[in-house]
Formats: sequence, structure tokens, C-alpha cells
Amino acid sequence: MVRYVHWSISTLISLLAGRVTANGEAMAQVRDPVRAAMAGDSDALAAHIDAMIVQSLTDVLQGMEPSAEQLIGLRDDIASTTLVSANLKLAPHGVALLDLTIAEMGIKSM
Repeated sequence: MVRYVHWSISTLISLLAGRVTANGEAMAQVRDPVRAAMAGDSDALAAHIDAMIVQSLTDVLQGMEPSAEQLIGLRDDIASTTLVSANLKLAPHGVALLDLTIAEMGIKSM
């Protein structure tokens, strides 16, 4: 089963350059329905996938500490690294992300 998930940061990520907001889309595939069912119904699973993507993006951005210019220039690299990180977090739950895009990402001054 493949599911498209819209993800969004509800709490801004604090960096030295400012606070980051982002949202995007991901294509998730349930590879083990039994383990995925542990998250609950399909809405609960989507919420769990969203949370793992946001946590992964937070980890990536806090590790990189990108400038506002780098957020734009490295968007694809940030998305790819977030995809790998999220897949490591989702694998024990029987879910894999096949694709992850960042539709919008911006920084607000502190």
C-alpha cells in the first residue's frame, strides 16, 4: 500500500540564523502491515509518518545550521538527507518513504 502524506512543521525549528518553517509531500509505502498497524488506523499512521519526517528534518537542520541562502541552495540535499533519516526511524514500523519533497521552506528572523 502506498500513501501520500502531506507533512508540515507545526513548531518552528530554532537555528542560529532564525526559525525555520517547512512543509511538503512524501510517498510512504507500508512494507509490513502488521508492524504498521501498531501505529493505529490510517490517520494515526499518517500522523506518525509526519512526526518522523519533522523530527528527521529538525535533526538535519540542527546538525547543518544552514544560512537562509543555504536553505534555498541546498533544498534538494536537505530533502534527501531527511528522507534517509526518516527511513531509519520508520523501518521498525514497517514503513518506507519512497520520495520526500520540500514544497516550502523559509527562515524567520528571531
